[in-house]
Amino acid sequence: MVRSRGEQVAIIDSMLACLAVVMLLQALKTGTVTAATLNLAIITHLALFHSVWGDTYIRPKHHYALHLGPMLEYFGFLLATFTHERKHRLVTRYCRDRKNLTAWDMSAIEEITCHQIWQLNLPFMQTCHTSKPHCLIKISLEEAFPGLNAADLTLCSQINCNGGSCSPGDVVSFLADGIQVGQLLVSVAYNKT
Repeated sequence: MVRSRGEQVAIIDSMLACLAVVMLLQALKTGTVTAATLNLAIITHLALFHSVWGDTYIRPKHHYALHLGPMLEYFGFLLATFTHERKHRLVTRYCRDRKNLTAWDMSAIEEITCHQIWQLNLPFMQTCHTSKPHCLIKISLEEAFPGLNAADLTLCSQINCNGGSCSPGDVVSFLADGIQVGQLLVSVAYNKT
Protein backbone atom coordinates (compact mmCIF):
# COMPACT_ATOMS: atom_id res chain seq x y z
CA MET A 1 0.00 0.00 0.00
CA VAL A 2 1.14 3.50 -0.72
CA ARG A 3 -0.11 6.31 1.50
CA SER A 4 -0.42 8.80 -1.35
CA ARG A 5 -3.19 6.68 -2.92
CA GLY A 6 -5.44 7.59 -0.02
CA GLU A 7 -6.42 3.97 0.68
CA GLN A 8 -6.19 2.43 4.17
CA VAL A 9 -4.54 5.61 5.46
CA ALA A 10 -5.16 4.80 9.13
CA ILE A 11 -3.50 1.38 8.79
CA ILE A 12 -0.52 2.87 6.97
CA ASP A 13 -0.14 5.62 9.59
CA SER A 14 -0.22 3.00 12.35
CA MET A 15 2.46 0.94 10.61
CA LEU A 16 4.65 3.98 9.95
CA ALA A 17 4.35 4.95 13.62
CA CYS A 18 5.40 1.41 14.59
CA LEU A 19 8.43 1.63 12.29
CA ALA A 20 9.31 5.02 13.80
CA VAL A 21 9.39 3.39 17.24
CA VAL A 22 11.60 0.58 15.93
CA MET A 23 13.98 3.11 14.36
CA LEU A 24 14.18 5.04 17.65
CA LEU A 25 14.91 1.82 19.54
CA GLN A 26 17.69 1.02 17.08
CA ALA A 27 19.07 4.55 17.46
CA LEU A 28 19.24 4.24 21.26
CA LYS A 29 22.81 2.95 21.03
CA THR A 30 23.90 6.26 19.50
CA GLY A 31 22.78 8.17 22.59
CA THR A 32 20.73 10.66 20.56
CA VAL A 33 17.23 9.50 21.57
CA THR A 34 15.62 11.08 24.62
CA ALA A 35 13.12 9.36 26.87
CA ALA A 36 10.47 11.95 25.99
CA THR A 37 10.92 11.35 22.25
CA LEU A 38 10.68 7.59 22.66
CA ASN A 39 7.66 7.86 24.96
CA LEU A 40 5.83 10.17 22.53
CA ALA A 41 6.53 7.83 19.60
CA ILE A 42 5.24 4.80 21.53
CA ILE A 43 2.08 6.58 22.69
CA THR A 44 1.46 7.86 19.15
CA HIS A 45 1.79 4.35 17.73
CA LEU A 46 -0.48 2.83 20.37
CA ALA A 47 -3.16 5.49 19.78
CA LEU A 48 -3.06 4.90 16.02
CA PHE A 49 -3.02 1.11 16.48
CA HIS A 50 -6.01 1.28 18.83
CA SER A 51 -7.96 3.54 16.47
CA VAL A 52 -7.47 1.06 13.62
CA TRP A 53 -7.81 -2.31 15.35
CA GLY A 54 -9.69 -1.54 18.56
CA ASP A 55 -9.41 -3.46 21.82
CA THR A 56 -9.47 -6.87 20.13
CA TYR A 57 -5.83 -6.85 19.07
CA ILE A 58 -4.30 -5.07 22.06
CA ARG A 59 -1.77 -7.38 23.70
CA PRO A 60 0.31 -7.19 26.90
CA LYS A 61 3.35 -6.18 24.82
CA HIS A 62 1.55 -2.94 23.98
CA HIS A 63 1.38 -2.17 27.70
CA TYR A 64 5.00 -3.25 28.20
CA ALA A 65 6.10 -0.79 25.49
CA LEU A 66 4.72 2.06 27.60
CA HIS A 67 7.43 1.32 30.18
CA LEU A 68 10.35 1.80 27.76
CA GLY A 69 10.36 5.62 27.90
CA PRO A 70 10.29 5.83 31.71
CA MET A 71 12.94 3.07 31.94
CA LEU A 72 15.19 4.98 29.54
CA GLU A 73 14.75 8.11 31.64
CA TYR A 74 15.43 6.28 34.92
CA PHE A 75 18.37 4.08 33.86
CA GLY A 76 19.79 6.13 30.99
CA PHE A 77 19.92 3.11 28.66
CA LEU A 78 17.87 0.12 27.56
CA LEU A 79 19.23 -3.37 27.15
CA ALA A 80 18.88 -4.95 23.74
CA THR A 81 17.06 -8.23 24.27
CA PHE A 82 18.18 -9.89 21.06
CA THR A 83 21.34 -11.07 22.82
CA HIS A 84 19.18 -12.80 25.42
CA GLU A 85 16.82 -14.28 22.83
CA ARG A 86 19.75 -16.18 21.31
CA LYS A 87 19.91 -18.19 24.53
CA HIS A 88 16.57 -19.82 23.68
CA ARG A 89 18.42 -21.85 21.06
CA LEU A 90 20.24 -23.51 23.94
CA VAL A 91 17.03 -25.12 25.16
CA THR A 92 16.08 -26.14 21.62
CA ARG A 93 19.49 -27.74 21.11
CA TYR A 94 19.24 -29.87 24.23
CA CYS A 95 15.60 -30.83 23.81
CA ARG A 96 15.40 -31.62 20.12
CA ASP A 97 15.60 -35.38 20.70
CA ARG A 98 13.74 -35.47 24.02
CA LYS A 99 11.12 -38.20 24.17
CA ASN A 100 10.29 -37.99 27.89
CA LEU A 101 6.96 -36.15 27.92
CA THR A 102 6.02 -36.83 31.56
CA ALA A 103 8.95 -34.81 32.96
CA TRP A 104 10.14 -32.98 29.86
CA ASP A 105 11.00 -29.71 31.62
CA MET A 106 12.84 -31.47 34.44
CA SER A 107 14.93 -33.56 32.05
CA ALA A 108 15.69 -30.50 29.89
CA ILE A 109 16.92 -28.52 32.90
CA GLU A 110 18.98 -31.51 34.01
CA GLU A 111 20.65 -31.77 30.61
CA ILE A 112 21.43 -28.05 30.46
CA THR A 113 22.75 -28.00 34.04
CA CYS A 114 25.04 -30.97 33.39
CA HIS A 115 26.46 -29.28 30.31
CA GLN A 116 27.06 -26.02 32.18
CA ILE A 117 28.81 -27.90 35.01
CA TRP A 118 31.02 -29.52 32.38
CA GLN A 119 31.74 -26.05 30.92
CA LEU A 120 32.97 -24.88 34.32
CA ASN A 121 35.89 -27.31 33.96
CA LEU A 122 37.07 -25.43 30.88
CA PRO A 123 39.36 -22.40 31.10
CA PHE A 124 37.25 -19.33 31.84
CA MET A 125 38.20 -17.25 28.85
CA GLN A 126 39.53 -18.18 25.47
CA THR A 127 40.28 -15.54 22.88
CA CYS A 128 39.81 -16.01 19.19
CA HIS A 129 39.96 -13.80 16.12
CA THR A 130 42.86 -11.69 17.36
CA SER A 131 44.83 -8.95 15.64
CA LYS A 132 47.53 -6.45 16.47
CA PRO A 133 46.52 -2.79 16.98
CA HIS A 134 47.37 -0.29 14.29
CA CYS A 135 46.61 3.31 13.26
CA LEU A 136 44.09 5.16 15.46
CA ILE A 137 43.39 2.18 17.71
CA LYS A 138 47.12 1.89 18.47
CA ILE A 139 47.27 5.55 19.50
CA SER A 140 44.16 5.21 21.68
CA LEU A 141 45.53 2.10 23.40
CA GLU A 142 48.87 3.75 24.09
CA GLU A 143 46.98 6.61 25.77
CA ALA A 144 44.75 4.19 27.72
CA PHE A 145 47.70 2.04 28.88
CA PRO A 146 50.61 4.43 29.48
CA GLY A 147 53.95 2.75 29.84
CA LEU A 148 52.97 -0.26 27.73
CA ASN A 149 54.14 -0.82 24.21
CA ALA A 150 51.15 -1.19 21.88
CA ALA A 151 53.01 -4.05 20.17
CA ASP A 152 52.52 -6.10 23.37
CA LEU A 153 48.75 -5.69 23.19
CA THR A 154 46.39 -7.93 21.25
CA LEU A 155 42.93 -6.90 20.05
CA CYS A 156 40.30 -9.60 20.44
CA SER A 157 37.44 -9.29 18.00
CA GLN A 158 35.63 -12.03 19.92
CA ILE A 159 36.04 -13.50 23.39
CA ASN A 160 34.62 -16.91 24.21
CA CYS A 161 33.69 -17.39 27.85
CA ASN A 162 31.89 -20.15 29.69
CA GLY A 163 28.33 -20.09 28.44
CA GLY A 164 28.77 -17.83 25.43
CA SER A 165 30.83 -15.26 23.62
CA CYS A 166 30.90 -11.53 23.15
CA SER A 167 32.27 -9.29 20.45
CA PRO A 168 32.47 -5.51 19.96
CA GLY A 169 28.98 -4.03 19.76
CA ASP A 170 27.40 -6.45 22.23
CA VAL A 171 25.89 -5.18 25.46
CA VAL A 172 27.81 -6.79 28.28
CA SER A 173 27.57 -6.71 32.06
CA PHE A 174 30.69 -5.99 34.07
CA LEU A 175 31.77 -4.12 37.17
CA ALA A 176 34.50 -1.49 36.88
CA ASP A 177 34.61 1.83 38.73
CA GLY A 178 30.92 1.63 39.58
CA ILE A 179 29.85 0.98 35.96
CA GLN A 180 27.74 -2.17 35.73
CA VAL A 181 26.46 -2.41 32.16
CA GLY A 182 27.81 -1.09 28.91
CA GLN A 183 28.43 -1.72 25.25
CA LEU A 184 31.63 -3.55 24.43
CA LEU A 185 33.67 -1.29 22.16
CA VAL A 186 36.95 -3.18 22.07
CA SER A 187 38.50 -6.02 24.04
CA VAL A 188 42.21 -6.08 24.68
CA ALA A 189 44.45 -8.86 25.94
CA TYR A 190 47.88 -8.29 27.46
CA ASN A 191 50.36 -11.10 28.01
CA LYS A 192 53.01 -10.59 30.66
CA THR A 193 56.19 -12.46 29.78
